[in-house]
Amino acid sequence: MKLSKSMTSGAPLQHIVSFAIPIALGSLFQLVYSIVDSAVVGRLIGVDAFAAVGAAGNMNWMIVSVILGVTQGFGTITAQHFGSGDSDQIRKSFAASMFLSLGTGIVLSVAAMLAADPLLRMLQTPEEIFADTSAYIRVLFGGLFITFLYNNLGASLRAVGNSRTPFYALIISSVLNVVLDIALVSLTPWGVAAAALATVIAQAVSCIYCLYFVQKIDVFRLTREGMVPDRKMVLSHIQIGGTMGFRNLVTDIVGIITQYYVNGYGVDFIAAIAASKKMYGVLELVSCGMEGAIATYVAQNYGAKNMSRIRKGLRQSAVVMLVGVGVIMIAMFIFGRSVMGTLISGDADQVDRVLTYACEQLNLMLVFLPSLYMLYLFRSALQGMGSASLTMVSGFVELFTRLIVVFTLPGLIGRWGIYLIEVSSWPAAMLFLCVAFFIVYRRRCKAFPPDADDHTKDAVC
Repeated sequence: MKLSKSMTSGAPLQHIVSFAIPIALGSLFQLVYSIVDSAVVGRLIGVDAFAAVGAAGNMNWMIVSVILGVTQGFGTITAQHFGSGDSDQIRKSFAASMFLSLGTGIVLSVAAMLAADPLLRMLQTPEEIFADTSAYIRVLFGGLFITFLYNNLGASLRAVGNSRTPFYALIISSVLNVVLDIALVSLTPWGVAAAALATVIAQAVSCIYCLYFVQKIDVFRLTREGMVPDRKMVLSHIQIGGTMGFRNLVTDIVGIITQYYVNGYGVDFIAAIAASKKMYGVLELVSCGMEGAIATYVAQNYGAKNMSRIRKGLRQSAVVMLVGVGVIMIAMFIFGRSVMGTLISGDADQVDRVLTYACEQLNLMLVFLPSLYMLYLFRSALQGMGSASLTMVSGFVELFTRLIVVFTLPGLIGRWGIYLIEVSSWPAAMLFLCVAFFIVYRRRCKAFPPDADDHTKDAVC
């Protein structure tokens, strides 16, 4: 298996799609495991247990989202150096990312575990599910340093054009997680905490798998001297990774506020929102693969100073993403309720209420889905060009839009106001990122000296 790949020559769409497919398939495996994970809890333990896991969802996702943003930032720097062909800088970038991932991950694990219960109390988590929610979230938070390392290793591999190894790691993680879920929930008295423990163990195994292959790539193989991170490189990683992590934090803070309102509607509504959020992975299936592929493609070609190639790849990618979103919208309008119905069991009237609320949220997300896909297209392109500050500003656009909705609409139109909190921010952020991309692209394009072989430079700038 080839462990690295340059995307700076050849057919752009072929590179992007071949890179995106393993990421999308990995997301599919992760989605299947997530659905099975929820179904194990919802069917073997009950609706209350399913709601307990759902009540922890926004809090857990907020921190994981920050980790994803930080490691994506690290990967962007590595990909740019890979595009420029500077092996020494690639090695320094990897060393800095590992140093920061391990150190930050340990601090984050400890801090999150200490803050878990106070946050759950602040969010008015219903008393009947509080103990289960607390146990579940504290186990997950205890493994955050593993999550940090795992995502950094995956980002480093994708930065050098290798999306297959992270895909295989995700398959291993998903299968192992499902097996451990069923075994631990069925055979131990730990309840929902057993499902969380299964996730942590599965991620640890995948982390070891990725590390094994990373050390087979020459530009990542660290010498004794290379184990000491370069100060300048560490600072650049903090700047880019920190900015992108903060962007995700800003975007997801409203999720915590939203959970406060969701909790006020009771256990059935909590379970419904959790079920619709599980379907979010289906909605993002195409965009997840394309987003990672576009970011790497743009970063490598930006490092190679090939701006016309960036524009060509983005145009072709937009077509693929819009076709993909159309297929997903049709499929989920038809089959969404049936899929969510597999997640829970119990009293027929209660299950029917949960699924009714869940379908209302899901169908509204489908209406706004095309704007989310275009948001990902422009955001990943800006990310690849190193414009982390603008992607952070887009996070504030999402934040302010959601805050306006969260403090007005739930009081006016009830639960539909809660449904609108997230989706209302997608078109607003998409428009901002679209304008920002074309301004940045034109400036960066003109900043590079023309290449003798690039006769399209004037046309695209």
